[in-house]
Amino acid sequence: MANFDFFVAKNQKGQTHQFITILSHNHEYAYGGYRFILSDCVALKFCKLDYCDVQIKKGLSMSDCIFCKIVNRQKQAWMIHETDASIAFFDIYPVNPYHTLVIPKQHYVDTFSIPTEVLQEMMITLKHVVDLYRTKLGITDMQIINNNGVIGQQSVFHIHFHIIPRYKDDGQNLKWKTSPELREEYDNMLEKLGVGLLLDRPK
Repeated sequence: MANFDFFVAKNQKGQTHQFITILSHNHEYAYGGYRFILSDCVALKFCKLDYCDVQIKKGLSMSDCIFCKIVNRQKQAWMIHETDASIAFFDIYPVNPYHTLVIPKQHYVDTFSIPTEVLQEMMITLKHVVDLYRTKLGITDMQIINNNGVIGQQSVFHIHFHIIPRYKDDGQNLKWKTSPELREEYDNMLEKLGVGLLLDRPK
């Protein structure tokens, strides 16, 4: 099981802020007046701002991960499906009826750190659940959502997928701000990746 640690930072005023390390490189956060660069799962670099005298101390361990506690039967959950590698259970903060989470049993932070084969097992569980909801409940409209990182709105740092059934007039529509002008940059984007192909319309 991977390391997953909490740290606490304190400034000159005695104010403390808790934050967690992320199992990937060079994540930089500005939080509580501090700028942090998390280099890997146990190493922490920080840059002081003018008014901060930051002290770092190690805090809680990964045993405090709520999803790991569910896997280990240390926390209550309403489980829908379980395999050797993953489980599905109701979200305790649902946005709609049958709002479900799918997680791996082993602790991985996000889609960058999870092995491909474990992610595939999660998708098998996800597919089982959505088929169950269609067969038993007649649900045919839903959203599948996965968040990665603080900026990506990840709130629990144990990779999970939301299955959110949608209902007419449920008030849960997501509205994305689109930027069509970015199409002008697509050639450069492909060049940076070193892959890709412009798929033009048939002549």
